[in-house]
Amino acid sequence: MSEQKIERRRAGRYSIERDVKWKWQGKRTREAPAHGRTVNISSGGVLFTTSFCLPLGKLLEMGINWPGAQESEGALQLVAKGRVVRSDAGCTAIEFRQREFQAPHSRL
Repeated sequence: MSEQKIERRRAGRYSIERDVKWKWQGKRTREAPAHGRTVNISSGGVLFTTSFCLPLGKLLEMGINWPGAQESEGALQLVAKGRVVRSDAGCTAIEFRQREFQAPHSRL
């Protein structure tokens, strides 16, 4: 009998590599957002690179530059809020709690 991996994710993952900026949700400091790069994304969350492990359950705000003509007026950014559900080996996964596309003037 061969073993089959059971897929438990609710949404399909898409390999999209884009720049991401993130910061702790609700933290009102002049601290610059941290940077990373998305590994994959779904309607339910995102996996992105980090230089250190983030605490599970911590709330984040992030902005992801969306694919397309970045220099044009029509460029978009996916702005999301979510909680850390996994963080190890240079990558962190968050589960989205809120997400929306915004115009360049309202970036993180």
